[in-house]
Amino acid sequence: MPLSWTRSGRPVPPTIHPLSPEVYDGQWRQGTNNQGAATFGTANRAIFFPFYLTEAATFVRAFVVNGATQSGNIDIGIYDANGIRLVSTGGTALSGATTTQSFTLSSTTLAGMTLYYLAMVVDNPSAIFAAAAFGSTRNLGSLMRTSSYPLPVDASSWVVNTFNTIPFFGIARTTAF
Repeated sequence: MPLSWTRSGRPVPPTIHPLSPEVYDGQWRQGTNNQGAATFGTANRAIFFPFYLTEAATFVRAFVVNGATQSGNIDIGIYDANGIRLVSTGGTALSGATTTQSFTLSSTTLAGMTLYYLAMVVDNPSAIFAAAAFGSTRNLGSLMRTSSYPLPVDASSWVVNTFNTIPFFGIARTTAF
């Protein structure tokens, strides 16, 4: 099924994350069967979530909602539709239990009416994040790539995501957190 959207007239929200309306396939949001915390599961596996903006917007921060235990490093970024990295936080140590951790993102303006991917990778499997779990058929549109820490410049060798737990992370238009 090809990816497609229509202009909704809705302004771009302050944050984009895997459960926001801008992420492709509303079934992600409607199909949750468990919310809580989960480990990332696989070291160095990058996950990519397609999103679409109705108008141009500038993003300056990235964030993740940490669970009770943190270890290792994280990288959060934005990719174009061809799998080319536009910006990322770079490898950053995870810290802070059960809190939102935010990271500086080089100010990046994204065009409207364009497909992008929100990406995250962690260098170890034991870091815990706030997350939502979905049935195995709910991963339409989401992609993954192994051996990807830090986030690679070119991730076009990505494949369909088979991981059903979605950590709560994203990008923000504001510096306040």
